[in-house]
Amino acid sequence: MSKIDKLLGKISKAKSAFKSLKGSLSDLSSALGVVDTNTLGEQAEQLRSSLESRRTELQEKNSGIKTATKESRLSGLVINELTFPKNRDAEIDNWIIFRILPRVADAKITTDSSLGTTEIRLYVPDGLKSSTAVAYGKEDFGVLKREINSLLQGGTLDAGAIMSKAKSTIIRKLMGGNINDLAEGRAVNPMDEVLLDGVDFREFTFNYDFNPTSEDEAIEVGKIINTFRRATLPNTAPFKIDSTTGKETDADDGINMHFYNYPNKFRVSFEGPIQHHVDGFLTMVCKNVEIDHDGGQKLSTFHTGQPVRTTMTLTMQEIIILTQQNYDKISAITNASESGRTYDEAGFGTKAKLEQGGNG
Repeated sequence: MSKIDKLLGKISKAKSAFKSLKGSLSDLSSALGVVDTNTLGEQAEQLRSSLESRRTELQEKNSGIKTATKESRLSGLVINELTFPKNRDAEIDNWIIFRILPRVADAKITTDSSLGTTEIRLYVPDGLKSSTAVAYGKEDFGVLKREINSLLQGGTLDAGAIMSKAKSTIIRKLMGGNINDLAEGRAVNPMDEVLLDGVDFREFTFNYDFNPTSEDEAIEVGKIINTFRRATLPNTAPFKIDSTTGKETDADDGINMHFYNYPNKFRVSFEGPIQHHVDGFLTMVCKNVEIDHDGGQKLSTFHTGQPVRTTMTLTMQEIIILTQQNYDKISAITNASESGRTYDEAGFGTKAKLEQGGNG
């Protein structure tokens, strides 16, 4: 057999093997239910369309929640609003609002009902933590205190028990007290009780990383920092004493600047769907505003001089004790209830209707 015949034979075998492989692939596709690329493309397009419709629906719903929250929060007040990120509402569903309340002395300056206030609207930062802590202390409730408590509750005073305790105490001291107890293998029962000492004021830290994408945003960051710092610091209050009445009266600027006027208070709240899932805050004051313009790196600025990157750490403390009634006012479940939503709609996993009110 010539080399050409051998070559033709190999080609023929290759064609046969190819046809066999093609048939096997076809059978495998049928068995697996594989569809052609045209069908897959149509299904993908339908899925994309469905997702886009769902996204639009959620954005409209979130926008409605934001609008309703803002309208109820403002209640007709004139608001000076600072925002970061600026002009990017569509990118962020949830915000945290720092509403700066007028100072007491400043509020007396005018009786205008349209007196404005300032709101700083920022993205919700990472690392946001809250705690609910109650302080307890130990108190010695020996025989004498227990007998006095019994008397205060309308009982009688057991003089014999008191005298016995006093006698026992004197004898123990004369005989070496704890040393004698050690020899006898015993210890005095102090009869301690745990008493509620109180509830500490909660403190929060808000960490922000500002990376403005434009000169306009960089200017807004500067305004935000300036506003927080001014609201944190006290101003001095002038006064004078009327010589005829002995009462305090208004004074001209620069006279007897010996008193601080308390800094602004903050009303901090969430805006967006997050408000139905994360507990809020009671009225707070700002204790510290820490600014870092370089983050340990070489300082970079825009051509106008504003820093390219700035970090801000706010330390705030509530000025109202978190009691059960006060907690009900800021709880996420209460917020969901007041919006008329059910546990299931708010994401709490049950169809039961939330109880209305509960604000204490």
